[in-house]
Amino acid sequence: MIREYGWAPVGQLWRRRESNLPSGKKTLIFQGEHYGVWRLAEHIPRNVESPYFNLQWKLAFEASTGRGRSPWYQDKKLKPHTVAVSLEAFLESDESAGFQGGVRYFFGHRIDAP
Repeated sequence: MIREYGWAPVGQLWRRRESNLPSGKKTLIFQGEHYGVWRLAEHIPRNVESPYFNLQWKLAFEASTGRGRSPWYQDKKLKPHTVAVSLEAFLESDESAGFQGGVRYFFGHRIDAP
């Protein structure tokens, strides 16, 4: 079906990505890579100033780690520099080492796929 619409390059990219995924397992994908707290923490600062910044990324990070992100705001406005500093500190912390790629978490607790 991909070929019918001239989307062959998309299909080729998907097959390349798919070959790097574990077979027989449900795998979470975020922005074309394994989903994970680390991926969110790396992605958010790079995109926080974009007009297309998705608040769901922030909410997913909060829910996964259990860490509130209200300090990211001042006078109800998102502060990109504060976001970047906060997430950089998280990535360098011992806490971040406990999160594995491709795994979902809820308030720091691992949620195994069914």
